[in-house]
Amino acid sequence: MGWVLEIVRGVRLTTYITVLLSIALMSTLLVVNVSVLNALYRLYDEIAFPRSGEGLNVIVVAGYSIAPFTSIIDARTVEKRLSCVEGVERVIYEVLSMVNVNGLSMVVRGLSKEDLKLLTNYSVVKGEDLSDDCMYCVWIGAELADRLGLDVGGYIVVYSLFTSSPYVLQVRGMLDIDAPYAYELIVPIDLARAIRGIGNSYASIAVVFLSLGTDRSTVLRCFNISGEEIGLFERALIALKYIGREDRPSVYRSAAELYMARLGLHRDVFLAVTISIVVLTTVGCYIVGNMAVVINRNNLYILHMVGLPRHRIRMVLALLILIIAVFLLPIVVYLSEYLLHIVGLKVLGYPLIRGVDVSMSLLTLLFAYIFTALGIFAVDIVGEG
Repeated sequence: MGWVLEIVRGVRLTTYITVLLSIALMSTLLVVNVSVLNALYRLYDEIAFPRSGEGLNVIVVAGYSIAPFTSIIDARTVEKRLSCVEGVERVIYEVLSMVNVNGLSMVVRGLSKEDLKLLTNYSVVKGEDLSDDCMYCVWIGAELADRLGLDVGGYIVVYSLFTSSPYVLQVRGMLDIDAPYAYELIVPIDLARAIRGIGNSYASIAVVFLSLGTDRSTVLRCFNISGEEIGLFERALIALKYIGREDRPSVYRSAAELYMARLGLHRDVFLAVTISIVVLTTVGCYIVGNMAVVINRNNLYILHMVGLPRHRIRMVLALLILIIAVFLLPIVVYLSEYLLHIVGLKVLGYPLIRGVDVSMSLLTLLFAYIFTALGIFAVDIVGEG
């Protein structure tokens, strides 16, 4: 195995450092981009779907608008549609509204105490539990309360984007609650309707809980969704666009795809950006692999002249980089989380990124390494002329 050590000595230390730094930086760039894209398209699903909905048969009904917080649905219409479905266990109505608080844009969510307990797990850190009867009261997550400088008994002025009058609300409780509720102002549903400027029979979304044996397609058909469109559903969001008395349904793979399209930010735009970064990463790693051989060509050529085959030299070089690249994973994860923390991307107070997927980082790192290895094998150790 002495020939392996000779190959290791034949490559400059700066080459290893340059190659590994290049792989780490390009992998980090790709991880950051994919993380942002994934978080952006998961955001609206997180807002609309219950946190405790894992394993449940749930369908969310929303209006055809740019976001859940501008959606309006008529509960009477929803109930009428659902009357043809057997197996509807419960329907929860929520009102979401965009507001301005101390110059910050955030979301007010209105629902009943019983419904909040069903949708998510929470505990009262300080003050009182949510009450349906307290008209001008608000409950807030402990982290958000600290960020806004609020405490139980304090007051907060909420400026609705849909009504002309501001609302002065008293903080009645601080909650230890899961996202996305941790970044919202929780109020009774009647107060949320007043802030949103809608009547008592209206809501933003309806969360429909079905018995486990109920086929979702029966619900979709009650909303005039054709059989061909049913296959598009992943989490079964129904969008209704009211034109006169006619319901014209549109089906989307996820809530985000619907809302982003309405904003003019189609999925293809984000995919094009991701593909561009993937191409740049691919070409960059390939060139780095080329350079790893070209810079050390003289030393590697000498090893070839004393009897070592070209493919063996390149294979050992690629394996050495692979062994060291595996230990880059913590660095890539750390750099990605650090960059995302610095950027601090938020949408209406919701942090887009709350952590980097380690498995995705590993796959990205291996992707970058593969093209670096291809670059190594693409260059001949024996130079031209």
